[in-house]
Amino acid sequence: VDGKLLCWLCTLSFKRALAKTKVTDPARHSHIKLGSRSGHHKEKESRPKLSGHNKRPNRPDVTKIPQEEPPAKVSRNVGPTRDSDPGTADQLVLITQLREQISRLEKQLSGKDAQLLAKEKQMTELKATQFTIEQELRQKMKNVNRDYDSKVEILQKKIREQNREIALLSKGKKKGDKGAVLSATDGGSSGTDSPSVG
Repeated sequence: VDGKLLCWLCTLSFKRALAKTKVTDPARHSHIKLGSRSGHHKEKESRPKLSGHNKRPNRPDVTKIPQEEPPAKVSRNVGPTRDSDPGTADQLVLITQLREQISRLEKQLSGKDAQLLAKEKQMTELKATQFTIEQELRQKMKNVNRDYDSKVEILQKKIREQNREIALLSKGKKKGDKGAVLSATDGGSSGTDSPSVG
């Protein structure tokens, strides 16, 4: 308008104002024409009475002039849009960079989560193998202890039996020694008595 650029909102408001004035102009124009005709007849009747008052300048119709907004407001509305264009571009660049960084971080987190899951699986497998090994070792220790206890009992029984046999043998030897001593004493006494009798 008048060699100046308007923003989109300003142009829409300007067009709406023009449309409203166009819609309201015909009614007002017809009303003004009817009034002018009736006034013209009255002027003809009153010409001889009022000859000097007929020479009035014609006033321009206010409704026919298009309503325009002041240029200061237009310039104020246009100014920020021009200044905000590079700022919005910078903001869009920053937003895209932040989105890329977020996607990278999400990928890194997903990779670390996968690594942690793999390590947890390894830990569970190692714990399971350790548990089975411990159970096997405990079972082996129990078996070894049982075998040892059974062997000790067998040896103790054998020792007891051997001690009994030794005791019996020692008793038999003592009895045999006593019998030999008695037989020896009996033979000596008989040999001494025979020569005295003769």
